[in-house]
Amino acid sequence: MQKAPVRSFEEALGGRVAGVQVTSADGQPGSSTAIVIRGNNSITQDNSPLYVIDGFPLENPNNNSVNPSDIESIEVLKDASATAIYGARGANGVILITTKKGKAGKTVFNFSSSYGLQKIINKIEVLSPYEFVRYQLELDSVNTKAQYLTGGKTVESYKDVPGIDWQEQVFKEAPMRSNAFSISGGNSSSKFFLSLSALNQDGIVRYSGYDRYQGRFRFDQTINSKLKFGLNFNYSSLKSFGTIPSSLTNSSSQSSNLMFSVWGYRPNLGDTSINLLTNNDQLFEGDPNDSRYNPLETVKYELRNRFSNTIYGNATLDYQIFKDLSFRALIGYTNDVDRNEEFNSSKTR
Repeated sequence: MQKAPVRSFEEALGGRVAGVQVTSADGQPGSSTAIVIRGNNSITQDNSPLYVIDGFPLENPNNNSVNPSDIESIEVLKDASATAIYGARGANGVILITTKKGKAGKTVFNFSSSYGLQKIINKIEVLSPYEFVRYQLELDSVNTKAQYLTGGKTVESYKDVPGIDWQEQVFKEAPMRSNAFSISGGNSSSKFFLSLSALNQDGIVRYSGYDRYQGRFRFDQTINSKLKFGLNFNYSSLKSFGTIPSSLTNSSSQSSNLMFSVWGYRPNLGDTSINLLTNNDQLFEGDPNDSRYNPLETVKYELRNRFSNTIYGNATLDYQIFKDLSFRALIGYTNDVDRNEEFNSSKTR
């Protein structure tokens, strides 16, 4: 998993564990990922597994806040073992995550960095200006003639007219950068682990991306032969920005989806004096069910910022009562503060 250049551990699990299905709601950087173990158990309720991070159970945590390079091991409980240990909370399976901790010996410094590029593998083949005008003429002859067939123009006039492939305008080759630093060490009684990481992922859709800044501190202390103390603290600052491809501005029309406009917006205008790249009119204003709009203007002028600041912390106290009997006290604290910002300028859909 450490070798996979992924944003979160769920992406690394995809296709690697039998019976575990990992899906993303959309391609937006930083979007939530759903994990289903051994299929859906409920039609109407949540099918997410229970996450146990360093022994502390968490319901629906923001998994982006956990740096994959901080994870020591992942175990997936898929059957009766899950409910045997965690009861009804483990009915959808359990994912056990153990993070790294300090080891006795010399202080160890680690630094890792990666850089990669993301791009569209295959584009959809779209209509040329000639094909588009010919199709629209059959679909809506009145509006098409008023828009395209004026000044003596015919359908044949568009055979040599250059057109715009909006996939070329909206999509781009997007870089992804990740840096992680950690320091660990200690002796037989005291051990520590400190890590800092930064991840910056540009979206394939222009003007979108994801930033994560995270830090974690773990301290383990052996007080005496019977008593041990542990402290684990994780903080993350997350920001996701840009138009969400799966969102609809008009719930009654699928054409208000961004990708509908990327593949279905006009490739040219009948009036060559107008710059189509900055033209922000609706494709056919007379049709209330047609919500196609200039997709480049949409992604440029729609403000969509999503912020999340998350703190996970827990402390443990272990006391060895007898050789085969020990007592553990565990206290945990979780704080998640989210903020969404949205603004639509006059140039958006």
